[in-house]
Amino acid sequence: MQLIPPGARRNKHWTARGSVEGRLVERSLGPDVRTKADAQRAARALELRLQGAPRPGAPLTFDQACELFAAFKQQSPQNLAWLNRLRRILGPKRVDAIRQVDLVEAARALYGPAAHPATMNRAVIQRGAAVLHYAAENGYCPYLRLKGFHEAPATTRALAPELAATLIRRAAGAQRLFLIWSFGQGTRVSDTLRLRWEMLDLGAGTATFTVAKTGRERTFALHPDVTDALRAAGPGAGAGYVFPWRDRTGVYHWLRPYCAALGIRFTPHMARHTLGTALNASGAGLRTIMEALGHDSVRSSMRYQSANVDVVRGALSRAIPKLGG
Repeated sequence: MQLIPPGARRNKHWTARGSVEGRLVERSLGPDVRTKADAQRAARALELRLQGAPRPGAPLTFDQACELFAAFKQQSPQNLAWLNRLRRILGPKRVDAIRQVDLVEAARALYGPAAHPATMNRAVIQRGAAVLHYAAENGYCPYLRLKGFHEAPATTRALAPELAATLIRRAAGAQRLFLIWSFGQGTRVSDTLRLRWEMLDLGAGTATFTVAKTGRERTFALHPDVTDALRAAGPGAGAGYVFPWRDRTGVYHWLRPYCAALGIRFTPHMARHTLGTALNASGAGLRTIMEALGHDSVRSSMRYQSANVDVVRGALSRAIPKLGG
C-alpha cells in the first residue's frame, strides 16, 4: 500500500492508499501514527483486517459494504451515526438487490413522512449512495443512479446589522463574548461551546479545532474584534473552555429571555447566516465564504451567493471602475 505523509494532500495524518484483494482502500491511520515505520505497521494491520472480506463479484450485504466503505474512507461522527441508522434497515439486504425505492422507504421509516427532504437526503440518500457507489466501483453490484428528495431552494435567516449590534451592545461578560464570537466567526453553537483556550492563537489571530459536522480539523482566521474581546476576557481560572455553558440548554436559558426583553427574534445559528450574508455583500468570493464558515460543500456556501442588485452593482463597479473617457 502507498503511504502518504501528513500534509502531502492536505491530510493531517499518515494515510494508507492502495488495493486489497481488488478493492480500493484509502484510510487515515490516525494521530498516534507519527513515523513512517509506525505507518508501515498500521497499514499492514489494516490490510490484514480487510483480507477476509468477500472478493469482488461475490454476494455482499449492505452491512458488509458499510464495513468496507468505512475502512476505505474515514467517516465523520455525524456521517457514521447516519450510516449506522440506515444499516438497521438495509443491513441484511444484498447490495445488488437494493433499488431507489428501498432508500426512500428507509428514509420514511427512519424519519417519518413529515421529515424535511434535506434531512432525508443527507442522512439516507447521500449516505446510501456513497456506500453503493463504492460497492459498484469494486465489482459487488451495478452502478445505481439515485435521486434525492426534492428540496426547496435554501434560504438564509440573517439578522439585520443594527439588531446584531443591539444584541452585542446590551450584553455583558461571557454573554457578550459569546455574541461577539457568534457574529464574528459564525461557528455552529456545538463547535462554539467546545472551544478551549489552547485552541486559540491570539498572536496569529487564529483558532484551530475539529468541526463536529465534518470531522475535519480546520484553522480559522479570527475577526480583529473577536481577538480583542478574547484578549480582554483572558483564560478563566483553571478552566479550559472559553465559554461556561456545556450545552445549548445553558445558552438558551439566558438567551431567550434576553432576546425577548429586547424584542429581537434570534437564535445562535442566525449569527452564522448573518456572517455569510455579510461576507457576500462585501464582495467575498465563494471560496472565502467556504473557508470562513468551515464548509466542505460548495452547495452550503451557495445560499449566500445571492443575486442582490446592490451586490451585483458593487461587483461590476469594482471589476471595471470606469467606462469611457
